[in-house]
Amino acid sequence: MLNLKLAVFNSCDRPSSFNALAEAIAKKEVDADFNLIIVSKPTAYDYVKNLLKDLGIDKIPEIIVIDRKKYENIDKFNDEIHKVLLKYDFDLIVMAGWIYLFRVGEKYKYKVINLHPALFRTGINGKGAYGKNVHSAIIEKKLPAGCTVHFADDEYDHGPVILEKEIKVLPNDTAESIAIKVRNECVRDVLPRAIQLIAEGKIKIENDKVKIM
Repeated sequence: MLNLKLAVFNSCDRPSSFNALAEAIAKKEVDADFNLIIVSKPTAYDYVKNLLKDLGIDKIPEIIVIDRKKYENIDKFNDEIHKVLLKYDFDLIVMAGWIYLFRVGEKYKYKVINLHPALFRTGINGKGAYGKNVHSAIIEKKLPAGCTVHFADDEYDHGPVILEKEIKVLPNDTAESIAIKVRNECVRDVLPRAIQLIAEGKIKIENDKVKIM
């Protein structure tokens, strides 16, 4: 399967893994295009739209705001996301810069990938494990930095790992400098590669584990 149609979830109104994905698509490094973007707060709408224009992406997809603050719990928030998804055609959901639990269920099993800004083996995952929280914990606990792309399931930061990459933490690194290095050296490499593997049909799932063909 080539030229994947992507539905992308993003929660950020500042640089995040979404930027790395957008740059890869703009440079045609992956056989994929945006078909739908869902953002979880109004400020992310303008950020995403302006970023895509600045990158010269010809076809700006529909960007839909589903404001998390308007829903009393995560279940109702998820219900609205699922309603929106039914109206669109896509091959793969990519959570890039997304901070909320998305209930995949059987309908989207192995059709949703997530970029987590840490290595699973560090144990830095779960609710609240994003942004500065992740990189501060890496420094405090003296853990390796990196990122993980995985198929998502109904738990936070959980599911079969597709690719991961470790980067070196230097003595003078801060949470901010690690965040930049992870985005530029890690996410920018690993997320497009994972999507391309899926586009080329090189990913196989065996016993809930990823096998790269």
